[in-house]
Amino acid sequence: MRFLCFLFVFFAIITTANGANPPDGTVVIWENGNYLGIVQRQTGSNKTHAGIVLYEGNQPYVYEASRPDVHRYPIQTYYDRITAAQKQFPKLRIHWIEPRVPYSPAQFQAMKTYANAQLGRPFGVQSYMLGKALKTMHCCEYVGNILASSGRYSSLGPRETPKTLYERTPQL
Repeated sequence: MRFLCFLFVFFAIITTANGANPPDGTVVIWENGNYLGIVQRQTGSNKTHAGIVLYEGNQPYVYEASRPDVHRYPIQTYYDRITAAQKQFPKLRIHWIEPRVPYSPAQFQAMKTYANAQLGRPFGVQSYMLGKALKTMHCCEYVGNILASSGRYSSLGPRETPKTLYERTPQL
């Protein structure tokens, strides 16, 4: 029975409702993941991390900011990271928030241009603590700024959190 439950959770996490990879522009929110206690104290939420799916041709990548820097993973590598994280955080839940209305090609181009320009930027949460942009960047600041570059989202910049993204992105 435990094995069947694991298979169900694993399958639910790595696929969308129709079994395909998430669509371009899907926001990924982690719940009950890394640094849960610290994040809860700062944000009052158990949402702990964020990323975004952007495609290059037919290949989906998940863009995120986490130690040591801003980077991207091919989707299969990201699924493998989730599987490994579930062993460490048994209550981990992943939310795939698909855009309600597809982004236009120009919006995607702006999002991808911004996302790629930040690759390699050092990771840090100081901008959140100080409430102003710095040389470092944290995950939600990055995702919020990517969404803002589309013109369809008003980012909170350094004050963006997994909770604010989770609450605000479903209407996009």
